[in-house]
Amino acid sequence: MNYKIIFRLLGYIATALWMSFFICLAVEYIFSEQKLNEGWEICIGISMLLSVLFFGLSFGAKVKLFRREALCVIGLGWLLSSAIGAIPYVVILKCSPFDAFFESVSGFTTTGSSAFPDIEIFPHGLLFWRCMSQWIGGLGVVVFFAAILSSLGASSKLLFSRESSGDSMELDSSRIQSGLRSIILLYLGLSALCAYFFYYTGVNAFESICHMFSTISTGGFSTRNASVGAFHNPAFEWAAIVFMILGGANFLLMLKLLRKQYRVVLKNTELRAYLIIIVLFSFLVAVLLFKAKPVGFSWYEIEPLIRVSTFQVVTLLTTTGYATTDFNLWVPGTHLLLLITFFIGGCSGSTSGGIKVSRLVASIKIAMHAMEKAFRRHIVRPIFINGKSLDDADVSEIPVFITIVVLLCGLSALCIAIFDSNVSTEGVISATLTCFSNVGPGFAEFGPSSSFASLSNASKALLSLLMLVGRLELYALLVLFMPSFWKRYD
Repeated sequence: MNYKIIFRLLGYIATALWMSFFICLAVEYIFSEQKLNEGWEICIGISMLLSVLFFGLSFGAKVKLFRREALCVIGLGWLLSSAIGAIPYVVILKCSPFDAFFESVSGFTTTGSSAFPDIEIFPHGLLFWRCMSQWIGGLGVVVFFAAILSSLGASSKLLFSRESSGDSMELDSSRIQSGLRSIILLYLGLSALCAYFFYYTGVNAFESICHMFSTISTGGFSTRNASVGAFHNPAFEWAAIVFMILGGANFLLMLKLLRKQYRVVLKNTELRAYLIIIVLFSFLVAVLLFKAKPVGFSWYEIEPLIRVSTFQVVTLLTTTGYATTDFNLWVPGTHLLLLITFFIGGCSGSTSGGIKVSRLVASIKIAMHAMEKAFRRHIVRPIFINGKSLDDADVSEIPVFITIVVLLCGLSALCIAIFDSNVSTEGVISATLTCFSNVGPGFAEFGPSSSFASLSNASKALLSLLMLVGRLELYALLVLFMPSFWKRYD
């Protein structure tokens, strides 16, 4: 294990975070009407000391990064980011470390669940940090650094492929750095467009930027307790729908679209399935709402019905987690549809959580092939995803991945039911799924108008780890708990 290169990369992460704290300090200075909060200076000082410590430990590091080191950097990098990101909550709000860590993890993993029932009392600098942490985590702390650390060369490909769930083979092996830079430039470009359109719809500059952070990253943190619904702005909601869909799409595929590789985009199985799910589920939710005729919907008001159903499907499928209304009060049939979107998530290579649409499509095709073999024992039929046939390793890995997810979520739900025995079954299940899939709001006690503040510290700690495991797609964090991972020789 090359510990020194690991310490160097952790040092870069700590450095980026204290630089981000300077931006929050500037925001606090601009909006502070009373005495400037000195908490940000403490946060900057602590994170600076950590970066100096890591760089000191990395002195003389050799530039060699193998698969084990890549996994270690990913796992430790997210834990370190979450720990440093929790400092402002502890220092400024004087809150519990468990609440601070939960909020920080929820930010960096772009989950959007909150341990605080009232976020409108936060100072502007902390609101800004809360949303910006999601923007940083959206494409992944490690991916940002893999793109700018030219000294790593081809090793950065390992970081990207393990963190992003995208197919790193689609990056040109001879131009990995430029490929990753292109992804970040696309991310920055979408961010600028999103902020512009939000501001154009009438939202002020501060809230436009904050909501841009959490929309492109599919995070869902808002500056209002009532989330996006507090603005009562249909144009803003439609703009958010568009950019949430983009945030949940494959960034590598968007690059190909910009390069006019239209045939590749049109043949992409995952993209077609992603768009079909959005249209189908939005239609079904709209039909159920129309039949139920809840308060606020009249038979002649079609646009609000389409908007609210599409918004909630898109925000939960892309695991953004905004809310324009309390869908907890909708008819039970809509709850089931929305719960399914929790589990599916967005596309691979996106900022979304969940099991990803590509795995869902592959699982369906693998199941259909298995059923066909029940009456055609000798048939050999390749399984195609995005125009490429899956090899035997992929075919076996996908069911294993989903099995581990189901077992992990089931065990976590059981633990939460033990830690907080007063929480309903629906609440326990939705809390587990929403944290693992990095969605944000759930049902019952954890609906869009509620928070996770009522949970015990043990449950908050477990859900924090579950958010990290879900964001890193199991292995990058779980391997850290395996003793054999840390042995010098395999």
